[in-house]
Amino acid sequence: MQFADERLFGGHAAWTQSRAVQASPVSVYSRKQTIRMFEKGELAYRETVLGGCASVEPCRETPLDWMRLDCLESDSRNLVILPSKLQRVIKAQQTTVEKLRVVDETSVEYRIEAPPRLCR
Repeated sequence: MQFADERLFGGHAAWTQSRAVQASPVSVYSRKQTIRMFEKGELAYRETVLGGCASVEPCRETPLDWMRLDCLESDSRNLVILPSKLQRVIKAQQTTVEKLRVVDETSVEYRIEAPPRLCR
């Protein structure tokens, strides 16, 4: 999928789509220079469940935390969200929760995965 296919969200996406960057009369980097910067680790992009991360720092997050909620909650400046991927994650989570509910609505697994209920 190419980024031009849909609108991007997140801190890094907002920066790249900012008026200052868009209005710049000069291309920030040539293609050749950009590739060199990726090779040297000066630029980075890693695909995530929701889109990607543009941080050049090593990821300090546990691989078990597949849903990058901390990035969403802090509106990380490196976050890139593809709405189609977000919808896919939501649908997969809804399916998982429903399967767990059918098996045992009181199970620990269901209570961990299901959205919190309001107190009655």
